[in-house]
Amino acid sequence: MPHTFTVPLKGRSPSDLIAMAKEAAVESGAAFAGDEHAGTFSGNGVVANYEMRSDEVLITLTDKPLIAPWSFVEARIREFFA
Repeated sequence: MPHTFTVPLKGRSPSDLIAMAKEAAVESGAAFAGDEHAGTFSGNGVVANYEMRSDEVLITLTDKPLIAPWSFVEARIREFFA
């Protein structure tokens, strides 16, 4: 079952956020495909998609390692936006 949550943009532009995400993906060996509207990312057993909204990002996690709780994966993604 997918796990969906939102993260506020905190005044950052979608294009700045996407640039940061692409750089983080390269550094960690993850895959990232998308633009300022929507896309997907995956790495370390996590698979997700995102959709930009006016002042937040809607993230839907579709897969994760069996031993990792959804709350742990969500918290790690939220750290990126901090």
